[in-house]
Amino acid sequence: MKSGSLILFCPHNKYHAETMILVARKMDAIGVSSNFLSVDKYHGEGAEVVFKREGVEYHEFDRIQDIQKYDLIFVMNDWGGVVKSLVCRANLYGIPTVGLVEGVQDFEDSHIPWWRAYKRRKPYQRVKKRLFASNYDLRFFPTSDYNSVVGVPRFRYLFEEDVASSSKVLVNLNFSYGVFSKASAGWLDDVKHVLRKMNKEYIISKHPKDNTPVKGDNISKNTLHDDLACSDIVISRFSTVILEALLMNKKVIYYNPHGERVDKFESSMGAYLVAKNKSELFDRMQTWSSNDVCLERVRAFLKLHLSVGSMNESLDRISLALREILTQKVDGKKGFRLVNFLRFRRQIFHAFVGRDFNGFFV
Repeated sequence: MKSGSLILFCPHNKYHAETMILVARKMDAIGVSSNFLSVDKYHGEGAEVVFKREGVEYHEFDRIQDIQKYDLIFVMNDWGGVVKSLVCRANLYGIPTVGLVEGVQDFEDSHIPWWRAYKRRKPYQRVKKRLFASNYDLRFFPTSDYNSVVGVPRFRYLFEEDVASSSKVLVNLNFSYGVFSKASAGWLDDVKHVLRKMNKEYIISKHPKDNTPVKGDNISKNTLHDDLACSDIVISRFSTVILEALLMNKKVIYYNPHGERVDKFESSMGAYLVAKNKSELFDRMQTWSSNDVCLERVRAFLKLHLSVGSMNESLDRISLALREILTQKVDGKKGFRLVNFLRFRRQIFHAFVGRDFNGFFV
């Protein structure tokens, strides 16, 4: 790895920024510098709030002029908006692009039917190097030239503290970015009906990008971690919250009346309960009301789907992976090359003339 290497971190939202700052500090300790890019102007999901809180300098997306000065581009979302165009352009110039998988991910976009395939996000198919949460995720990219399992560093607090419990139920309302949004109101009505029937106290954690109309309900103003800490049972659709709840020894019900087909949650391995209609949800609630979690089954599930067990180990693995990738580039030359043009020609549209025109000015 050459001295003076420079990484460009491109977060989409708050927890991306928090994670990337941790990684950047780890890399700074071994002499690798970092710049941070804000795309809040285009996506508005709060990365700048974290930058200001942590005293981190950042650049606006449209102020970045010379992409070739960077030795590596680091993202956690390679399919959204202007960052997609940045990744595609970096590929054309032979700059390593690295994607750290956010957490739970539907790599196959299973909610989109084949006749609407053009709408699929194709997550982590644009970056050329991928850092996965678990060994299980590797199956989706069997021919990639670089895969590494590094865990999810933002789960740091879940391994390092004792978590109190109560009889409250946490309802994770997360029909964000339009995915199954038409089913969200019915999903919430089912959950509330069952909980009221059982006279259960509950609180609703609503994703910032969930547009489900909720009137006069118990909407939480706390952090998700605080809500998890003060709950006993968690009800959720497909979400990373399922893993977080299991890590905190909570009783989980995956409620899927709308027919999600995500590979990761097809088998619970006995770690959580699954319900597909209101009647089943009532039955599962009764089961959890009188039974405890089987920790052996939870550990087996988490070992498969979250293969790295601490924040520090996860950060160490990310640092090692980035050093390996930077070392591979020592003898390489950056710049627009015909071989990259041919290899990534499908990405040219996104990089130059796609809907995100800002990619042209990077």
